Amino acid sequence: MNASRYNATATLLPSGKVLIGDGANDSTGALASTELYDAVTNSFAPAADTATMNVARQGAQAILLPQNPIATPTATSTQTPTPTATPTATSTPTSTPTVTPTATATQTPTPTPTATPSGLVTLMPSRVDFGTVKIYQSSEAQTVTLTNGDSKLAIRGWSIGPDFRVVSSTCPSPTGVLPRGRSCDFVIVFQPQSVGTKNELFRVFDSARNSPQKVGLHGVATRR
Repeated sequence: MNASRYNATATLLPSGKVLIGDGANDSTGALASTELYDAVTNSFAPAADTATMNVARQGAQAILLPQNPIATPTATSTQTPTPTATPTATSTPTSTPTVTPTATATQTPTPTPTATPSGLVTLMPSRVDFGTVKIYQSSEAQTVTLTNGDSKLAIRGWSIGPDFRVVSSTCPSPTGVLPRGRSCDFVIVFQPQSVGTKNELFRVFDSARNSPQKVGLHGVATRR
């Protein structure tokens, strides 16, 4: 790397490159520089070729949004982060119009009538087909809805295959509780890392007697 660092973030981009940002080293403390790693050439782009953050920080969280900006909402810094970090966080509303219509129009009405009479927890639909996507690219987001027809539901976590990714969720974070009769959404994209047909399971682990709930994920990855 061009600058040694620890407590940095590494974010896989749709192009296949990895954006490495912030962190700290023993000589300068928190860093504002970023670097771009290219796995094809096995090299790091000099810091001058990539963006420099307004505030040096370490221990941040980097999130790749559906339209490909990257937000780093939390971090520790050698400077006062609150005023300067606010513009970075404004990238979040940009992704909201893309995600919300999919969740509301497609998934939310379906599981609610069936979950309550059975007294079980449902994860719907049972299968999601993402179609054909080029490797290292991202499909359109699809929404999976968890509905609690049982008593208070303790959510303990979830798992997903390597070629699929949860980009956002309205469900309580692990150790959170979903009240009876309520629903929440997981927004998932297909980001294949190799050519071929991909079949994975998205699982949600919780306190329901039918845990884990499962959804089949399907997609086909082609070459560029």
